[in-house]
Amino acid sequence: MSILAYWNEIVSEYNDNLNCKEEIVQKTWEVLFKLCFGYSKAEIDSQRSVKMGVMTKRADIVITNSAEDLFVVELKRHVLHEGQEQLFSYLNQLKIDIGILVNESLWIYDFDYTKKDSYSAFKIEFTENNSDGAKFIELFTCENFDKEKIKNFIYEKNLSENNSNEIKKELTSSNFIQNLIKQYFSEKYPSEEVKAVLEEFEISLKKKSQIISMCPVYPKVTKHIVVDPE
Repeated sequence: MSILAYWNEIVSEYNDNLNCKEEIVQKTWEVLFKLCFGYSKAEIDSQRSVKMGVMTKRADIVITNSAEDLFVVELKRHVLHEGQEQLFSYLNQLKIDIGILVNESLWIYDFDYTKKDSYSAFKIEFTENNSDGAKFIELFTCENFDKEKIKNFIYEKNLSENNSNEIKKELTSSNFIQNLIKQYFSEKYPSEEVKAVLEEFEISLKKKSQIISMCPVYPKVTKHIVVDPE
C-alpha cells in the first residue's frame, strides 16, 4: 500500500467519523497509528494521565518508543475548531516539542516548551491525494520519525506559504500590472505614447474565473477500518 493510499484511508475514516462520539474518533486513530504508521500497541499510549497543578487530565494519545515520548496527539470532534491550548498544556507538562491536533483539519506543531507561546504550525486539509498528507505519513511513521525533519518540514512549508502570500500581495496591488506593462513598452516607445494607448484598455488580473486584482478602469475601445464502539 502506497503512502498516498494510507493518507486517503485516513481521509476516508475522517469523513466517516464526522458526527461520531469522541470515543469512536479516539479508537479510530489508535488503529490508524498502528496500521498506517507502524507503531505497536505498547507504543500507543492512550488516555495518559497528566498532572496539571491540582488537576489531572488525560492526553488522548502519546506516541512513545523505548527511550522517550515522541509526540502528543489531541483529538477533537472533527467539526470543532479547538484544541490548541489543550495540546500545548500537554506538550508543556510532558516536555515534548512535537504535537498533532485533529479537529476540522490536521495541524502539526513544533512547540518550544522552554518559551511561552513559541511555536510553529502547519495545517493539512483532509482531502484525498493531498501531497502534504502523504508527507505527513512519511514523516510520522515509526521507522522514519525524526524530530528535526518534522521541524524543517514545518519551517519550509511556512516559508513557502509566506513567499506565496507576498507574491499575491504584489500581484493584487492596484498598479502592478499597469506599471509592468508601462515598463515593458517604455523601453521601445515614448512613455507618453505608451500612456495614451494604455488609457484605451481595461487591465485586469484573473485567478481562474475570479478577478483578484484590477487596475483603474479606463474607457474601453478504498476499504475502511472498522472500529468496534464497544
